[in-house]
Amino acid sequence: MKDKGLKISQLHGEAFVVYDKQFYDWDSQIFEWLKKEGFAYAWHKGNFGCPWAFINITHKIFACGMPGVEITKATGNHAITLDEFMIIYDIYKKYEGLQLMSFKQ
Repeated sequence: MKDKGLKISQLHGEAFVVYDKQFYDWDSQIFEWLKKEGFAYAWHKGNFGCPWAFINITHKIFACGMPGVEITKATGNHAITLDEFMIIYDIYKKYEGLQLMSFKQ
């Protein structure tokens, strides 16, 4: 995975905590998809085999989950499923490159 040099914990913000069994394995399709979408790995630890990841769509970075470690604050104070994340991501993706109050129909 490409590393932007930024660590997800340095943002003092939030990230979606996304749950799916695909996150267990580095070779899974979800990591290929994140890479294709321009996301970079932003943590100094590897994959601990957890079924969740922290994903920040603003900075296009992510980190694999670690047992007992809150790498960054969870958006909404709760995890969401991968299917739910994909819906949210698709909503924001359609506005990529537009001004804050510009909307596509």
